[in-house]
Amino acid sequence: MQLSRIYPKGTRVDSSNYNPQVFWNAGCQLVALNFQTIDLSMQLNLGMYEYNGKCGYRLKPEFMRRPDKHFDPFTVSTVDGIVANTLSVKGQFLSDKKVGTYVEIDMFGLPVDTKRKAFKTKTSQGNAINPMWEEEAIVFKKVVLPTLASLRIAVFEEGGKVIGHRIIPVSAIRPGYRYIGLRNEKNQSLNMPALFVYVEVKDYVPDTFADVIDALSNPIRYINLMEQRANQLAALTLEEGGEEELDKERAVVPSENGLSHTPVIAPKPPSTGGYQPQPTGSLKPSVKTEDIIQTVLTEMEAHSVEDLKQQKGFVREQRRQYKELKELVRRHHRRTAELIKEQAGRVAELQAQHQRRRAALVKGRKRDGKKR
Repeated sequence: MQLSRIYPKGTRVDSSNYNPQVFWNAGCQLVALNFQTIDLSMQLNLGMYEYNGKCGYRLKPEFMRRPDKHFDPFTVSTVDGIVANTLSVKGQFLSDKKVGTYVEIDMFGLPVDTKRKAFKTKTSQGNAINPMWEEEAIVFKKVVLPTLASLRIAVFEEGGKVIGHRIIPVSAIRPGYRYIGLRNEKNQSLNMPALFVYVEVKDYVPDTFADVIDALSNPIRYINLMEQRANQLAALTLEEGGEEELDKERAVVPSENGLSHTPVIAPKPPSTGGYQPQPTGSLKPSVKTEDIIQTVLTEMEAHSVEDLKQQKGFVREQRRQYKELKELVRRHHRRTAELIKEQAGRVAELQAQHQRRRAALVKGRKRDGKKR
């Protein structure tokens, strides 16, 4: 057995630390730091070992333990046997400090996953108790190796002073609405500061296979969409047949001696001097809708994906579906913002009631003291 130990160089007279994430990516077993310096590197170290009971030991990912696997920490593509993730975060901040605040979000992991200061909100003005940021959610489109990646969320005062932060491994993040309690620089829990966020964690899907995944994830919706298109096609063919009016009446001569004759056009009787209105209406062919659809589908030739991509109709339909998806996402974010506002109003109302009750109790105590 062989162990690799990494420690700060002796020339670091200021007791500074290096970034331990680089050596974790390479599979080093012992990564030592200067514990007397509480900096970002030490915060990453504390956050990494917080989710194992703070025992100081974490098991390597499986692909690093297998002798038949060779892992490149500088890879930019997906790792064999590992599904990349897509992470989206949006929320609000709760605190007892009456100062302007803003939030920064970082991602640490492989070089391709690491994104320093990937997102920074605007500074909240006039609302330090429960500020909300009406902005688009921050999205990490492709996290190649979630098992070695960590998300850092830090809240700062308007002057740049840290209020609190939290480092969470991506593999420990769960989707939905969550409260995230913040920590100080020594990774100690803070009482009031917290983040109320909405998180989405999904498997990464390339854009070229997005339509296929949507069909597999919701087959009922896909089948309904196909039926709707078939009905539209049937209605279109019937409308085209109805637009062609038959101006001439056809009469069929009855069969004689078992032989049927072809239809002949019956001449119209001459006018008798009076005005006779012309008959209106049209004769529609009695063709079943199922037969029309079956005929259209059987006569269509199979096209490859590349041929479809070159057709304007395919591109137009793809753009339309993208706009619909974007509209749904916008409605979801708007609904999320409404829920957050509603909750913020309830929190403000509860705080106001608490202040009123407290003031009433204080006045009552003072009144009782004067009477005594």
